[in-house]
Amino acid sequence: MNFLTKVDKETVVLALHGFLGEPADFEKVSDDLPRGITFVPVDYTLIPSLTSEVLLKDWGARFNSWATDFLNQKFKNHRKILLGYSQGGRLALHALKEDSSLWDQVVIVSASPGIQDSEKPKRKLSDRNWSLKFLSDDFQAVVKEWNSQNVFKGGTKEPERREDQYSRKVLADSLENWSISEQENLRPFIAKMKNPILWVAGNKDQKYASIAEEMAILNPNIKVAIIPGSSHRVLFDQPKHLAALLR
Repeated sequence: MNFLTKVDKETVVLALHGFLGEPADFEKVSDDLPRGITFVPVDYTLIPSLTSEVLLKDWGARFNSWATDFLNQKFKNHRKILLGYSQGGRLALHALKEDSSLWDQVVIVSASPGIQDSEKPKRKLSDRNWSLKFLSDDFQAVVKEWNSQNVFKGGTKEPERREDQYSRKVLADSLENWSISEQENLRPFIAKMKNPILWVAGNKDQKYASIAEEMAILNPNIKVAIIPGSSHRVLFDQPKHLAALLR
């Protein structure tokens, strides 16, 4: 089923990857899209104005400025969709909060709208510890430990991540500066959103599937797609199913 509004015009999708992600993560999704949809994975950590040194509170406005210039060059008359996965989903929500008028539709995949203030100190400490590990510990050992977290269990194994693909400082900074502990609880904003939003989660990912269902109750403009046979990493578990939602 296609949850997005069909219109008779070409479409561009700007896609934001998750932590440890890269544009190639979306390859199997983009390969299954029909003509008329241009899929643009954004390697945002390499864009000077969007690097992980930028605080979360400032990131949305900066991204919108960059996206406006980028879209006006080639895609001014296209239907514009913003897609964000996991960390990229939270970043997408911040861009949406800064200026929702830029996007005709939004797709949020396996992402959180925020946590309660009482939960933030514990999460801040956890993300600080992960940041230090990614900065200085054996890279492959840290990646293995990261992937062993409960949220990732039950799904397809993530592609190999090599140390030479990354700046370890960028990874460390993103874990702290873009931590959910630095994010305001966006539920009040989401409840008032008028943009069509598709909130996606895997059926094996009970935490984020529950969040998706909560968002649909919060705002009738939000449609939910719970993808069967998928855990948190929908991009790798069920890329064809995700692509079908974008048609």
